[in-house]
Amino acid sequence: MIKPREEESGQCESRERPLMTVDVRVYHKRNEYTPNQLILTKSRLILLRDERIVRTFPLSSIDAITLSTVSPEFVIHVKEDVDERISCSQRRRDVIEMLIYLLCNSPASAKDTGKVRLYLVEELNLDFYTTAEEDLEDGHVIRPDKKDLHLMDHSEFIEHEKKKEKKIRDQRRTSQTLIPGPKHTVTIDDFDLVMLLGKGAHGKVLLCERKGHSGELYAIKILKKQHVISSNQLEHTMTEMKVLVGVHHPFLVPLRHAFHTESKIYFVMDFMKGGELFQHMRRVGKFAEDQAKFMIACLVLALGHLHSAGYIYRDLKPENILLDEHGFARLTDFGLAKLVKHNDIAKTFCGTPEYMAPEIIMHKGCNRPADWWSLGILTYELLFGAPPFYSHDVQEMYKKTCLDPLKFPAKSGISKIAMDFCAGLLVKSWSKRLGSVADSLEVMNHPWFADIDWSKLLAMKLKPPFKPNSKKWAKNFDPEFINEVPRDSKSEIDSESLIKYEKEFRIFTYKEQEGDQNFLKQFSETNARRYLLAKAFRENLKSDLSQDSNNSSKRDVSETKDDPVKTTGESEESTPRDFSSERQSHDKDSLFEERPPVFSQSLANSLD
Repeated sequence: MIKPREEESGQCESRERPLMTVDVRVYHKRNEYTPNQLILTKSRLILLRDERIVRTFPLSSIDAITLSTVSPEFVIHVKEDVDERISCSQRRRDVIEMLIYLLCNSPASAKDTGKVRLYLVEELNLDFYTTAEEDLEDGHVIRPDKKDLHLMDHSEFIEHEKKKEKKIRDQRRTSQTLIPGPKHTVTIDDFDLVMLLGKGAHGKVLLCERKGHSGELYAIKILKKQHVISSNQLEHTMTEMKVLVGVHHPFLVPLRHAFHTESKIYFVMDFMKGGELFQHMRRVGKFAEDQAKFMIACLVLALGHLHSAGYIYRDLKPENILLDEHGFARLTDFGLAKLVKHNDIAKTFCGTPEYMAPEIIMHKGCNRPADWWSLGILTYELLFGAPPFYSHDVQEMYKKTCLDPLKFPAKSGISKIAMDFCAGLLVKSWSKRLGSVADSLEVMNHPWFADIDWSKLLAMKLKPPFKPNSKKWAKNFDPEFINEVPRDSKSEIDSESLIKYEKEFRIFTYKEQEGDQNFLKQFSETNARRYLLAKAFRENLKSDLSQDSNNSSKRDVSETKDDPVKTTGESEESTPRDFSSERQSHDKDSLFEERPPVFSQSLANSLD
């Protein structure tokens, strides 16, 4: 039974002298928070907002505390009540020390052991370890795994913090840059240029081998500062750097090092021998359903993690998906990613025409559902060989995207459940689209993925059904580029125009720490809980899913009220794209071309 929260009243025994007052953020949903003041007295914890008490409870009701070891967040677990997820970037350690001291000196709080239950987890976001009201109503009490539990008194916690600080200092003293050496700064001269992997409007990607380390290959993305400024790409490039440094996931291509010179920016990343998914699509046309499903499942996890970090991707397309030597799909190129709150929208008109969601084309702004639309287009293209609304005329393609019903080729051999997955993602009204309610958890729970073990996939313990040629990996890349001589040529610069951006360019310096690799190795283990929650989510929505399934079985796949879905013979929609000109049409210059004309108001209203 949920205990009512004590409001500001005579019942609130908060007249004790405050021992500590700290400004904090109190989270209500995954990325939504309000500024509060946290006040500790000898026997109570009080949360104030706008000089009004929003919650107070006795310290004796605290069951445990969960601390993030990689972010300023912590969770106060309250007995038989909802938890409080709090972030305190300035004085978190002081708050926790004081809490532990008070709890250890209150036998009722420390359960007569004189120690406090502390969970230490390597998670940036502690939402998954927070008991909410709906959890209590369902009889669930959320806590981290027992392996993360530590019993500590005040002195043990202080000693633990000292050891952690010493470890960080030692790592900083002993950690090496990518190229070891006394006070060595990495430059492009530390690499042998092997071949050109790709070239775009704003830069190129070179395959490089670390000098003195045979076989240690990296993909280095090189951008010209002058072009970044003149094409208004500085903000996008800075966003890409922030995502690469701050968001880690097995299915996001990792950054190993970054540096810049007077004229250029360099990103040193892992080399993916499987090459671009685009090149494989160019070769095979379309994939078997199990192969497509596996790749899409990898991308669902990648997009879900980006979304959980607060970013929308906005540029999902085959050119931005790389395959490793085993066949796992990984996202790259985060230049169009944007930090957006759940209840906000991004208004910039950007993306690649084939994959743009209707709300972007209609200038209504977008959020996370736009990425699920793009995933639906990609899924359709992997299964059937061409995007559903493709046209050589970009303006015509925009109209088809907003107006035409979704159609499937007849006798394709693709299961109806896969078609239903595509149809769920390609609902023109974003609020009714699959993934619009519970984001990746909702997409993961679609019946098409019933045979996917998400925990094993995250741990990369599943065998990909499609494996690229890893021995003769040069065949996985565009011969137009790999046959060119790789060069890091000098570029002309306008020093006066670049000097005023000197502060912004400082962000492009990064060296991977030893802890980054350990974090990625432990990622699947520390995040397994969210996929257990995905199963719980499925159970909670069992009746809804069952009802939807019954409705689907009653109607023909070719008829849907909101978005008609038709199975037809070969038509214009299933005509393969002209891949010979695809590289240019997907170049970044085309992402910021002149906006298409806004359609009639009646059409705009029909998309609400």
